[in-house]
Amino acid sequence: MTKQTVLEHFEKTVSNAKERLTKLIESAEKYGLDGFMAGLATAVEVLEDEEIEKLETMFQMQKRIR
Repeated sequence: MTKQTVLEHFEKTVSNAKERLTKLIESAEKYGLDGFMAGLATAVEVLEDEEIEKLETMFQMQKRIR
């Protein structure tokens, strides 16, 4: 088994969080928890924005090293 890079670990962590949030959204929808569902949808959006921002930062840092 090979050791994960920081980027691979980050991507897996974000992916797992998105999956969990998606399941929570589905459950909230099932039970009519519209406000809770909207909050979770916002959390997914924030997570995606953070993912992009962190990836951009990592790529900029890598460029500086070269």
